[in-house]
Parts: sequence; C-alpha cells; structure tokens
Amino acid sequence: MNKGSLLYELGKYDEALEAFTHMTQMRPELPKGWYLRGLAAKKSGNVSQAKASFEQALKLDHEYADARIALEEVSKNIAEKFSGVPQIVEDILATEPGKVAPAPEPAAVRPRRPGIPAARAREEGIEELAEELYGDKAELLFLLGRLDEAFEFLGKSLRLEGENPKLLTAAGNVLYGLGKLEAACRTYENALVADPGYAPALFNLQTAVKAINDRERLAKVDDLLRESKHGWQARMAASLDAFDIGDYRHALEDVDVALNLENLAALENYRGLIRLEAGDLAGASESFEKTRALPLDPPEACNNAGVVLLKKGEFEKASVEFDRSIRMQRSNNAAWNNRGCVLYKIDRLREAIACFEESAVISPTPTAISNKGFTQLSMDLLADAVLTFGQSLKVAETAEAFNNRGIALERLGKLDEALVEFKEAVRVSPKFKDALDNVRRVGQKAATIEAQPKEQSIAGPAPPGEEVIGEKESVEALLPTVTESFLRGKGKFELEAMCEALGLDSKGTRADLIVRIMKAKEKRKKKRE
Repeated sequence: MNKGSLLYELGKYDEALEAFTHMTQMRPELPKGWYLRGLAAKKSGNVSQAKASFEQALKLDHEYADARIALEEVSKNIAEKFSGVPQIVEDILATEPGKVAPAPEPAAVRPRRPGIPAARAREEGIEELAEELYGDKAELLFLLGRLDEAFEFLGKSLRLEGENPKLLTAAGNVLYGLGKLEAACRTYENALVADPGYAPALFNLQTAVKAINDRERLAKVDDLLRESKHGWQARMAASLDAFDIGDYRHALEDVDVALNLENLAALENYRGLIRLEAGDLAGASESFEKTRALPLDPPEACNNAGVVLLKKGEFEKASVEFDRSIRMQRSNNAAWNNRGCVLYKIDRLREAIACFEESAVISPTPTAISNKGFTQLSMDLLADAVLTFGQSLKVAETAEAFNNRGIALERLGKLDEALVEFKEAVRVSPKFKDALDNVRRVGQKAATIEAQPKEQSIAGPAPPGEEVIGEKESVEALLPTVTESFLRGKGKFELEAMCEALGLDSKGTRADLIVRIMKAKEKRKKKRE
C-alpha cells in the first residue's frame, strides 16, 4: 500500500496500479485496497477498471463514503462522454432500420441542427457509422451494467453493418455477462466465421466453452488455438486445458512450444508443475532450478523446489526451501501451507497447525484449512476438527472436507451426523471410494445399534472384524503387524489403551505414544531373534 501510494504521488500511475492490484490479490477483503486501485486505474485512463474497483470497495463496505463519491464521479464521466451526441446520432438510435419514425406532435418539436437529414446519412459510410455509434453506445451500457440495453444496440449495429467480428465478440461478451453461455458461444463462433484470425473471439470462445463444460467442443477450440498465429499465449491456453483434464503429455507439448516462442520464467515454472503432477520429479526439479536463473518471483521458485523435495521424502531439505520462500515473501500462503506439511510428516503437529493457520490468514484456501483440520483430527482434537472442516466447507465444498468432518463426528459418537457428511462427500464426488466405504460402514453400524435392545449392556463382544484394542493378549498378537501409518489412523484413546496393555507410559501426545509402541515392537522383535 505504501509503495503504491508513493508511486501515485510521483505521478507513476501505471506502476501504482500494479502495486495496488498486487495488494488486492494478497488481501482481497480490504475495501481500502480496492479504493486505491480504483484511483490509480482512473488516473491511468482505465475507466472500466476504476469503476469495478470502486464497486468492489463498496460491496465490502457499504459505508465507504470516499468510494461512493469516486464511483459516482467516474460513472458521471462515462456518461458525459456521450452527452454531446449529434442530432443525427439521436435520430439513428431512435429509429429501427427499415421503419419510418412517426411524425412528432407539434408540442414535441425541437429545433434541429442544420445538416443532412438522418434518413439520408452517408450511405457509403454506414458501416463505419454503425460501428462507431451503436458500438460505443453498447460499450457504455455494458460498463454501466445495463446488459440488455447494450445487447439491443449491438443488434442494431449488426443489422446495419453485417458480420463484423468486433461487434459479434462484443455481443458475445454481453450474452456471457447475462449468463446465456450457449448463445455467447454461438456468437463467438460467428465472429470467427467472419474473421478466423480474430483473437478476442477465439480466447473468449474458449472461456465460454469451459464455463458450460463441453469437453468435446473445448478440444476443437484448443486445436484452433494450436493452429493460430497468436504466439505463446495461445499454446499456453491450450496447455492449461490439457492440464485440467490430466492430459499431461499434450500439456507439456504445448508449453514446450510456448517456451520456444518466448523464454519466460513463468512458462518454465509451469512446465515444472506439469512434470511434478505427472510424477517426473527429476524433470520438475530441473525446471524449477532453471527458474532460479530467470527473472521469476524467487519465492515461487524456492517453494516449488521444496515441493519436489517433499514428494521425494527429503523433509529437512524441503523445509529449508520453504523457509527461504517465506523469508523472501512473508505473505506466500503456499509456502506456509507446505511448511506445515513438512512439520506434519515429522510429527511436529502443533507447529504444523500454526503454519496452516498462517496460510489461511493470508489466503483462506480450502487446502490450508482442511490440512489444519486433518492435523487436529490426528491429535484427537475432534470438536476443533469438526469446526475447522466446517470453515473449509464455507470456502469451497470439497469431498475431502465432508469426508474428514464425517470421520471426526463418527469418533465423537455422532453416527447420524457423520453419515450425513459422508453422503455429502459422495454427492460432491460420486466416485470417492473412501466416502462410499464410509457411507456403507457407518450405515451398517448405525442400523446395528438401532436394532439392539435398549436394555442390552454396553459391554459386549467387539463387532466382527474389529480388533479389541486394550486387551493385552490382543495387543501382543497384533503388535508384530503394526505399522506407523496404522497407528496414525487410531484415536488417542486407542493409543493410550494399547500403551497400557503393553505396560508402557500412556501419557503424552499422540506422537509420543506412537513412538513408544513402535519401540516396543522393535524390542520384542529383537528378543524373538
């Protein structure tokens, strides 16, 4: 904010706009950031961006007087752009092509400016006139959010001018804004028929087709992007689509072409991410190392290098990279989250929670919040975990958050509520195996409990297939097959019972209990040998 304010005072409005934009990306919930961004955008001549920024500031704070005044002023300036429209324009806008305007009543007659009557306006220049008058009027209405009226004037212009790719693309933008996605797609396609090389229509068509999730149609658009002459941007757009559906081979081919056209650090970084997702850790490491020598944001390079080391299981080295990233950019939410993942792996669970919380404060992503909840679940902080997964679901409904919330509720003995959460997880992701298994298991468990007589004693044999954790003979028999991952899946009370059955100290954290049980396993193994 301070950097942007200084640049604004120095009259470097474009640089100030960049700083304030960065600020809104880091802290989108602050109305002042959007207000300052609007001021810089206005000074830079970007009126539409200024208007949108002031509107966002008011959306966050309805009482923000400065933002309201600024919004009114910029809206007035937009309207004044068209205040001096000549009489000939008024006549064209008031008359449908092919229709004769009715004669005005005597009382409504106004003095007319001398000149050529509207009906005889330069026929040889009607196309230029239509685009200039109707197109600009539509653009104004679009900026003011009056989409239906904007579309009406674009229609008038197109009837006069014919298949104009610029106007057709503008009409597609209005339809997209109105939520008429299929109509927007068809309009962009018509623009490309008029001019196959018109870039805005091609890129906007890709966005609209993605919005309606038509994969077959999107594949055809991506082929058009690959065949186009729009440089690395077109190949990058096609690569992102391939990446989204897990087609890493095509994604990598496209970004390779993009890098040959323009050797940008962001493209090299993206290539590393593709290789990482494809399981090529060596290739990913190579790409991220290259980004260090390129003018990329250094914290991003360190963070990504740390991710590769984390996947390799080199936790200490990964932690060093994440720490470097955080030192360079304290607000790097991804690095804080990843640092938390390292701490979780080495059983420093409370420190891990602190890192996930820091990441969520910077940017409340479902990943960071869910990671915090999962760590709380591992520590048997069940009530806290339920609340945390609820917070994650407010940010985004993910199957994993529903499923994990269900596990916490089940451990709390709230089977009916747990079953609801597991079913929600299946609704979000019908093929999520863990959630499907949990629905079946908890459903059967709840039905069994419901069928039991009310007077039945709580004590009794364990259900078939379940270990009775806590009985010494059972624990001793189970110990040779116990693994660390198995123990991590147990609640703290179960681990305490196992320790007591084995004659071990049952006090301490979950991590302490797991270490004791694993050491006991090793001792018994050595005795047998």
